[in-house]
Amino acid sequence: MEQDPVIRSFTVGINDQGKRIDRILRNLLPQYPLSSIYRMIRKGTITLNQSKVAPTHRVREGDVLSIPSTLRTKELSHPEFRSFSSLPILYEDEDFLVLDKPKGMSVHGEPSLLKPVLQYLHDKIPSSLTYTPGPLHRLDRNTTGILVFGKSLKGARLFSSALQTGLVQKFYVSILTGILHEPTRWEHPLTRDSRNRKTVLGTDSAREKKVGITEVFPVAQSTLLPSGTTLVILRILTGKTHQIRAQASFEGHPLLGDTKYGGQRFRGEYFLHAHRLILPGRLKVQAPLPKKFAVTLRTLFGEGPFIFDGVSL
Repeated sequence: MEQDPVIRSFTVGINDQGKRIDRILRNLLPQYPLSSIYRMIRKGTITLNQSKVAPTHRVREGDVLSIPSTLRTKELSHPEFRSFSSLPILYEDEDFLVLDKPKGMSVHGEPSLLKPVLQYLHDKIPSSLTYTPGPLHRLDRNTTGILVFGKSLKGARLFSSALQTGLVQKFYVSILTGILHEPTRWEHPLTRDSRNRKTVLGTDSAREKKVGITEVFPVAQSTLLPSGTTLVILRILTGKTHQIRAQASFEGHPLLGDTKYGGQRFRGEYFLHAHRLILPGRLKVQAPLPKKFAVTLRTLFGEGPFIFDGVSL
């Protein structure tokens, strides 16, 4: 007598609510072709609440998806990671986790903030068949400061939509080569040079899609170095790779220490810090300057105070 196959059950969570069952299964069974998934749904090999459903059926929170244990499903558990004893958390609510990213740490890859974030959130968020927490925007490896992770699908969608419509306000602090006295606006067509891993000037024909826009606000000037330096706040209105570094170079004011983009060598590094982020009605976060940046700032520009838009650096 043939035995019924052993069944594994997966409960639909709040972050899966409203998704089509075929799309959930494509995530859960990534090694199987879509045609096989459709066939298993039609035959009732895979069921929802112990009943056959159409591949386009949309699930609700609490529904139970049943799959034969003979099928290899995607690993849903979070990886172990013990390199961080604690995360540099600036703010947390039900939808967002905001970190103060250190220099030299990537968002993905190794070493990465993603793994300790997933470990930290393991028991803090509802399980999901489709949604995995992740960063909602980018920061370069050597850029420090505010980095927002989504804890829920609702939060991820809200932040992504706000980014696309220009509602998210992001402010950076840096030290530029040369003296600037007046606010200015940088606007350039940008493209990537993949061979040299740099952002370079694009053609005017690509301007509409690849333009980078940055507003620059001088805060203090110094003549301690021969070329002079300016402490600036930069607000990015677009989010292109290496946008600030490349545009500063194009304008003849490369970041102090950013030798990749033509800056003079300075203590083996440059300083670029994501200082403030505002999502109206939801987030208003500020990250303190890293200790080494703060010491350099006082060395070049004195004790301050350094204030922009009523906020002290």
